[in-house]
Amino acid sequence: MPTPTEFFRWWIVDERAGKRRLTRFAMTRAQAAERYADAEPDLRTREVRDLPEPGEVHGNSKPPESNDVTVALTGVQAMGEVGTVADQQRTKRGRYKGEPAIEVQTGHEFWRANDSRMVQKTRIIDRQFNRYTETVKDKATGEVVHHDDGSLKAHFGHGDAKVKKR
Repeated sequence: MPTPTEFFRWWIVDERAGKRRLTRFAMTRAQAAERYADAEPDLRTREVRDLPEPGEVHGNSKPPESNDVTVALTGVQAMGEVGTVADQQRTKRGRYKGEPAIEVQTGHEFWRANDSRMVQKTRIIDRQFNRYTETVKDKATGEVVHHDDGSLKAHFGHGDAKVKKR
């Protein structure tokens, strides 16, 4: 039996800008309290959804339509553990019109070319707020092998941005 659940967008204080803003997505009261201590619901955005009970099978009787989202997982299959998922958020206006404003890449891969150590790598490139964050953790021990967090403008001379020798 579906349970009606209230969802709202929430007024929060943005940590980066220090300004009050509305969340981009709707959350329940419990989710908002867990993520943001001082969140206030925007009552104009109230939405009631019928959610299935925990453990209840919620099947889809209709076949998928042509506009459904498809996620392509690419990468080398080695012991079923290697693979990366990437996502981009593009803007429709402003300085980065049509370009990815935020890129997120996360997954498991081998650390360095000649090393057999499996790591989890997470990379976030945020052009809108000029941030570059990369964290590499050893999958077996959980140890942080590499962490880079700083200004995107100061992040050059790495990877494909290296100056090529002629």
